[in-house]
Amino acid sequence: MTSSIECQNFFRSLQLLNLLTKIGVKNLILCPGSRSAPLAIAAGELNKIGILNVFNSIDERSAGFHSLGISTASGEPSLVVTTSGTAVANLLPAAVEADKSCKSIIFITADRPLRLKNCGSNQTVNQEEFLNSVCRKNISTNLNGLHQSSDDDISCLVEIVQKQILEAPGPIHLNVPFEKPLDISSDNKRRSLKIFKRFCKNKTYQFLDVDKYNKNTQFSKKDFKSINLFDPGIIVVGPYQGSAKDLHTFNRALEKIQAISGWPVLADPVSGVSSDLRGLVENWELILKKNKNIIKCDQILRLGPLSSSKDLEKFFLGFEGLQILIKEKNSKKLDPTKKSFEYEFGLNNFVKQLLEEFSSYQMINKPLVNLAKVLLKEGKEIKKIMRQQTYLNKQITEFELANFVPQL
Repeated sequence: MTSSIECQNFFRSLQLLNLLTKIGVKNLILCPGSRSAPLAIAAGELNKIGILNVFNSIDERSAGFHSLGISTASGEPSLVVTTSGTAVANLLPAAVEADKSCKSIIFITADRPLRLKNCGSNQTVNQEEFLNSVCRKNISTNLNGLHQSSDDDISCLVEIVQKQILEAPGPIHLNVPFEKPLDISSDNKRRSLKIFKRFCKNKTYQFLDVDKYNKNTQFSKKDFKSINLFDPGIIVVGPYQGSAKDLHTFNRALEKIQAISGWPVLADPVSGVSSDLRGLVENWELILKKNKNIIKCDQILRLGPLSSSKDLEKFFLGFEGLQILIKEKNSKKLDPTKKSFEYEFGLNNFVKQLLEEFSSYQMINKPLVNLAKVLLKEGKEIKKIMRQQTYLNKQITEFELANFVPQL
């Protein structure tokens, strides 16, 4: 391969995108623009050989949310590629949502090289700072241009990205300066592809071992001694923020701890909790609104962030017993009430350690506690009343459809 800038821009773009597929990236949303041309051409070639799925978007804001949807549904990180300048600013809304929901999106934004910064060059802004407030990592390749990056530079960068995704899923901003020329001739592209396929496409890279990469996920014994699953308590499940791949494991762990405790479960509509879980209370928000003193216990196991319920937040604020908040690989604070002890390594790890620490919990399948029976009965009564009121006038309403569609 020649050492021309156009060849290096294309080849390094191929390397970068190819290595990102090695850490689980399968989907890329491509936005229009000239500065990102090397990445766009590289993505097209990787799509042709079946390494990467590519979707086109004419609007960066839509592209960001499209990528967010893909990451949510697949449980895998996804890519958005944009040109420079104001295009980057349009990614902020999706980046905020990805931050709050802990979904891994890698925003790759093309940029001018350092020599064109702060001198009035068209579409040259401090875009590397636009997403700082919400992204887990903000990284740049060589400031003089991607063509000056080495093999090790690219590998190191992708390892940083993978480590961040494993530690704390969320949005990552990768800013990539490109020096012109941005396009590549047919002959140079053919030669570059030949070298890429021969030396890079199937090369094995020593990235982090996902199975072995683990932070300390342990509670202290002192912390566990404060929990007593033989006494009454409740489980409150907020919106699920873990990976879609881990949802089945999450539900299995929830089933285990519910079987051991016999506690009732109050679950948010987007909690991901299986509808056939034992002890699942219907219409719990209306129960709290009707009688905030109905729940009498000294411990709450909270899973995930707070639901958008004022009555639930008031209940947590007024609760004087133990509150443990279990997060799914999220190091950020998630309790606006500041009443809980926060554990960030997921429900599955929590239940595993609980069973290891207390052998007395093994092989127990406890009947529902009285509190669960009271709440389940109350929830069914409310459901009965709502159903009667819903169908009184025999007209199709939004509320009626909202209740009917899930039954299908």
